[in-house]
Amino acid sequence: MDRRFFADFRDFADVINWWLAEESIASRFRLQDLPAGDRSLNVDFSNGPSLGRSFAIYYNQTRVGELEIAPAYKYTTAKPSVNTNIEIDWARFVGFDELTVFLDAIAWHVVSANSLSDEYRDASQNMLRALTNAVGQLSRLAVRPCR
Repeated sequence: MDRRFFADFRDFADVINWWLAEESIASRFRLQDLPAGDRSLNVDFSNGPSLGRSFAIYYNQTRVGELEIAPAYKYTTAKPSVNTNIEIDWARFVGFDELTVFLDAIAWHVVSANSLSDEYRDASQNMLRALTNAVGQLSRLAVRPCR
């Protein structure tokens, strides 16, 4: 199972980067494959290390986060179910629309490409919920004048 997953996602960063570079999208986000196969975002280590693919997220030339993808239970090429975690630092410096396009590109490539599928709808709702939560947290920040 793990070998099949790693082979299936070997070119993931290249595919996403190609997609993001398309003229119609022209995103400034890019992914870089990280060599470590151990995941660290939202992982319960009580059963040992959790294997998956890790990618550095860059905005322009600045590393702003990490993306991790791991095979779900009983992963097969015919039924490629995965778990995805994304952590983006300094998201407030990226435009909401551009961040949404980036996250949507990730969702589009890790779930069913059918935008009417339950899987794609769930991924999109989770993405929008996380973005809304982040906006809500930013609005609570107090701005103090410098003296």
